[in-house]
Amino acid sequence: MLDPIDGDSATGDQIAEAGLEPKYAEFFAANYPHAARIGAKYAVDPTLLLGLAAHESGYGTSDDTREQNNPLGMRPDGHTPTAFPSIEAAWQAWGREFGPRVLGVGSDARMFVDRLQEDHRTLYGPTRGGDYRGPYNSEPVPPDQRDWKTNVAGTIAGVRRRLRVWQNDSDNAP
Repeated sequence: MLDPIDGDSATGDQIAEAGLEPKYAEFFAANYPHAARIGAKYAVDPTLLLGLAAHESGYGTSDDTREQNNPLGMRPDGHTPTAFPSIEAAWQAWGREFGPRVLGVGSDARMFVDRLQEDHRTLYGPTRGGDYRGPYNSEPVPPDQRDWKTNVAGTIAGVRRRLRVWQNDSDNAP
């Protein structure tokens, strides 16, 4: 089972009392509408998609996001980030490439990250959505660090707490 670990162990009540830090509010404002559209199209809870983007982009603070409009960390060759004309274009590309792989996972974080990590390169016969790519993230993990799936699951938990606060703030709610 995945352990929901997030770098910030604050509870939802503690976050609400302190208010949402600007970086989180900015991340949700920039990405929530796109995650909601992709989530609706592929029957995936948008918090899973936002958790993936938050993990890959440091809640929108990474160079890939700021310089390449790439909040989802898409790197087709495993090294060079894809540049997009807009954040919306990045989300649409992600949906086309990975949406079929996670189709219908609902709010199941474990199934979401497991499906992203499937390696379809050596499969014979049909795959979900005709996807014959390797795992979403195949970088080796140093022995002293948690694996990618555990980290993403933890970030999803953090997104779920913070998103509720953001949505309850009448100035930021979608």
